[in-house]
Amino acid sequence: TIFIEADPACTKCSCVDVACGANHTLVLDSQKRVFSWGFSGYGRLGHAEQDEMVPRLVKLFDFPWRGASQIYAGYTCSFAVSEVGGLFFWGATNTSHESTMYPKAVQDLCSWRIWSLACGKSSIIVAADESTISWGPSPTFGELGKGPQAQVFHAAQEVKTLHGIFSEPVAMGYSHSLVIARDESETEKEIKKLPEYNPEPSHASGDSSDSIPLAAAVISMCTGTS
Repeated sequence: TIFIEADPACTKCSCVDVACGANHTLVLDSQKRVFSWGFSGYGRLGHAEQDEMVPRLVKLFDFPWRGASQIYAGYTCSFAVSEVGGLFFWGATNTSHESTMYPKAVQDLCSWRIWSLACGKSSIIVAADESTISWGPSPTFGELGKGPQAQVFHAAQEVKTLHGIFSEPVAMGYSHSLVIARDESETEKEIKKLPEYNPEPSHASGDSSDSIPLAAAVISMCTGTS
């Protein structure tokens, strides 16, 4: 266990978010700065090809109007949403290809407002505006939500079955994804047209007293579900 002590000279900032990858950690502070430490392989730390045992500032986010508002850590990569809405990526989702050693804007999503992002082993899912977007290298196991024939999407593409549905938090495991979709307007009632995921059979007695009404629909995208 390593204990990270606060800098006594820094009395006006505090940690507001933390994200962990396989071998690295990101921290966002109240001054919108991003720090990273851990194993530096594939550029996941965003500053140099050397391991860091204590937090080190990612310099890109230490300039006026360049601060970060959200941070996310994947298995071998990192993401940050800037305070003006741009999505930045560094590291690698496909370790057999070239790595991105320093934060770089994700051009495919430059005009989207990012609400939530989640990383799997190598796949990414994003809730942006009123769309859900995903991408990832092969092999995939249905977590991209593109259908049974889709195996690989290196560029960000919308999940067509969720078009027009406002996604709130998104989550991704090793080979599956979950999206919480808001159901408040007539347009968002399109959620009800999607197949329902029920992992357990209903009670034979038909007693529904233990059921809890939900204000949102939970959509599952993974192998073998319907």
